[in-house]
Amino acid sequence: MALRSLSTAELRRELTRRESALPKLNAEHARLSARLREVEAELSELGAAPPARRGRKPGRPKGSGKGKTGRKPGRPKGSGKGQSGRKPGRPKGSGRGRAKNTLSLPEAILKNVRPGAKVTPASVATTLKSSGFKSTSKTFGVMVSNALGKLPEFKRVGRGEYVRQGGKAAAPKAKGKTARRQATKAAPAGAAAAS
Repeated sequence: MALRSLSTAELRRELTRRESALPKLNAEHARLSARLREVEAELSELGAAPPARRGRKPGRPKGSGKGKTGRKPGRPKGSGKGQSGRKPGRPKGSGRGRAKNTLSLPEAILKNVRPGAKVTPASVATTLKSSGFKSTSKTFGVMVSNALGKLPEFKRVGRGEYVRQGGKAAAPKAKGKTARRQATKAAPAGAAAAS
């Protein structure tokens, strides 16, 4: 029976019919449960075990609070501070170690790049390495790029290109419409200077 197609009055009648059948079903359930208990009692008198019921038994399983691995959640015993056993963290001396330099990275960059020079982070990184700057970082080029962006002595002139302030460097060549606009702006200024 499709309940969606019924009107409200028809739904009320169906609900009343189902509710009236409820006491009859409960009585049948009680009668069958009593009969089942009688049969199980007879089986146990004969020494036969009753058939196993399907499904999980009610209640918490044995060893509850433990996961599939059989251990309780949390840190293992003896792993905390002040207790005997292994301390958390890496063992001493297992890392790469920190390089010792007399100059910091920004100081080394300023020392090795002359004013007015146009540089890239990769070229500065190779220059610093060849001048004896030590670094164990896998991303040394990224560190140099970050330092160039933060140093006020360097101005970003293009993607991945910086110029050290304090001297003249060749202006970057403009491309496309920008080059034409600059040429037209420069032409009237040049013509006015010639007159």
